Amino acid sequence: MQIVLASSSKYRKKLFQRLNIKFSCYSPDINEGLNHGLTLEDNVQEIAKKKAQAVSVLFPEALIIASDQLCAIDDIVMGKPMSFENAFKQLKQASGKDIIFYTGLVVFNPQSNQYYNYCDQTTVVFRNLTDQEIEHYLVYEQPYDCAGSFKVESLGVSLFDKIINQDPTALIGLPLIKLCHILRKNGVLL
Repeated sequence: MQIVLASSSKYRKKLFQRLNIKFSCYSPDINEGLNHGLTLEDNVQEIAKKKAQAVSVLFPEALIIASDQLCAIDDIVMGKPMSFENAFKQLKQASGKDIIFYTGLVVFNPQSNQYYNYCDQTTVVFRNLTDQEIEHYLVYEQPYDCAGSFKVESLGVSLFDKIINQDPTALIGLPLIKLCHILRKNGVLL
């Protein structure tokens, strides 16, 4: 069965490549706006499902994998900063606090017409950061396309006291442990 990752994220693609299975990527064009009537956990699953649905129309025989991620401080969503100034503000706000990352995963199997949904919740505990440390980090890493303004897979770990989660890959954008479980359930040999 063909497998399609419904994503334009280079980070998700790189994670999925770890599984050493043949797949293709297709970027869904959907509205990723939040539904304020839903929890953040439900929002990431709903957005991931919209991505899967959009791509399944184009690849009706393929197993579709979609993911979405939100991060929040005190239930206030922090998006991708897209600039040094915004990233600096985000990291300044995160200093000494906990950030919660919600990573939604949806897998759609067209043969069974079944959706598999999952949401990983990761808590990132930031240490108290100085302005100089934030600036040094941002100049080095330039994580402007990353929610929360850091890359955990690189120097970003220097910003934290601890990370609390069940799957470290979820923080990067695709919970591989759960995905492997779902893929095996759907007959994919890993």
